[in-house]
Amino acid sequence: MKKSIKKLIFAMIMICFINTIYNAFLLFSYYDTRDNYELILNRYVSDEEKMSKLSADVYKMQSLTLAQMLSEDDVKVVSLTKQIEEMHNSNIELLKKLKDTITTDDEKEIYHELYSNYLNYKSEQENATDIRSNDSIKTSQYYVVNVLETRLSDMNMCITKLCNYYEDNISNVRKELDKSNNVNSIMMMCVAVGSFCIMIVLIVELLRNSGNIIIEFNAEQKQHKEDVTRIQSKTIEGMAELVESRDGDTGTHIKNTAKYVEMIARYMATKDKYKDIMSEDYIALLKRFAPLHDVGKIMVSDTILLKPGKLTDEEFEKMKVHASEGGQIIDKILSGIENEEKVRVAKDIATYHHEKWNGTGYPYGKAGEDIPLCARIMAVADVFDALVAKRCYKEPMSIDQAYGIIVKDSGKHFDPDIVDAFVSIRPQVEEYLRKHS
Repeated sequence: MKKSIKKLIFAMIMICFINTIYNAFLLFSYYDTRDNYELILNRYVSDEEKMSKLSADVYKMQSLTLAQMLSEDDVKVVSLTKQIEEMHNSNIELLKKLKDTITTDDEKEIYHELYSNYLNYKSEQENATDIRSNDSIKTSQYYVVNVLETRLSDMNMCITKLCNYYEDNISNVRKELDKSNNVNSIMMMCVAVGSFCIMIVLIVELLRNSGNIIIEFNAEQKQHKEDVTRIQSKTIEGMAELVESRDGDTGTHIKNTAKYVEMIARYMATKDKYKDIMSEDYIALLKRFAPLHDVGKIMVSDTILLKPGKLTDEEFEKMKVHASEGGQIIDKILSGIENEEKVRVAKDIATYHHEKWNGTGYPYGKAGEDIPLCARIMAVADVFDALVAKRCYKEPMSIDQAYGIIVKDSGKHFDPDIVDAFVSIRPQVEEYLRKHS
């Protein structure tokens, strides 16, 4: 009997020992998979930040190139050329850093395609500059708006392909991690009574580490999305400020109009008619893309844009083109990097903010609710800020005078509902102007 008990105890000890060794093997395998997952995740976050910065910087180069093509100031052209070259050198360094992290043949193939597209872009940009130096401004503009945009689109496709490749790798390793974690948990719960305490410790450790990885992954992913959004927002602000700076504005117009648009939208969200439309996401889109409402002015020459007096009929016709041109520029810049809804809101603001409620506006003579709501809101904010601001062709109006004109044009130039909202938020507008004037 004693021998049987000894054999049973010995068998239990051996079972516990073998089970412990096996679990240790699974545990080491799990940690190895986890380390591989963290390595890939960190590289993915780092590389996508590089690619997002590259994409943003090339858009800035595109904006600077457009300004260079349109400027009639030789000193400004030289300054812009220098900025473009500095940004090009920075992009080359960024591409070299990205190359150092490339490992697989598939990654190398996509990277070489990206690098080749960038060099093609730079080559076409130099061609546009050469044409501009020979006074062929129209041809150089064609290069910038059409040929260079094609190169930008090719680059964005490569960046998207590389990001998708990384995400597939992360998904595969994540599945291995989850599988390893599940197997370990099952084996730990089947451990013999003699190793029960060890089993509990290991399960707790596994669950703790598994939870940490998920938390770290979500935190990294959230931070990365915030970084990309911030880069895109800075690019949008930079483009808008570049346009504003051409007519001597320091960027106050785009900041003010974005704030007025947000104020109007938030007030309208309290009304039954608009509460379903004016969601937080929609209001955020209005505020984000309002600064791009006049981006089409980059296609208007300095002679017209900086004219201190009243424009002739011919000059005004050329100025009016900035609305439709703005929509086309936004479509080419944002398509492929933003979803369809965001692109549509940005295009509508730029294209239709000079349309009038009674149908006498431009570029298409739309009337009433055929004009997109975002553009109708932008129209009130844009005109009000233009009235109270000092421009090269006029002195600023008082707030009373400006509000008087807005109210007078309700039902003619402006949507009556939006005018009512703007009148209701007047105390907020006045407080904002006191703080920022």
